[in-house]
Amino acid sequence: MGIIKREYDGDWTRREPKTEESEGHGSMISAEISRFIDESKEYIAKGDAIQASEKLYKAVEECIKVLAEKRKLPEYEKTDKDGRWRSYLLAQAAGKLAEDLKKKEIEDAWLRAFSIHVWGFHEGKFDVEKLSGMFPMWNGW
Repeated sequence: MGIIKREYDGDWTRREPKTEESEGHGSMISAEISRFIDESKEYIAKGDAIQASEKLYKAVEECIKVLAEKRKLPEYEKTDKDGRWRSYLLAQAAGKLAEDLKKKEIEDAWLRAFSIHVWGFHEGKFDVEKLSGMFPMWNGW
């Protein structure tokens, strides 16, 4: 998530232009992402790989959404029309972000998160050791 913090110049979670009404919105998103990460750690500690998988996925998904909106990517614009993010749009956004920001780890994080979502959450095939190894940079958080 370091790239997201740098990209947002100190307010890395803001989705909307700063207004009086939206003043607390950025901290809400930041708290949501942090909560997903914290909950994933709790589920890993409990040995619940399925729920940990979903929380890890959601943390990365939200990061991609935030950056896509901030950078006004076409994938974000499509979500406005459609009313929701689709997996293929998230994958395309992650690829564009990685290329535009010259940060391959953005696309890598998305690919890992999607794998965890499918094989850890939906299929229940990953154990907590596998999950911990897929995001080693989060182990120290």
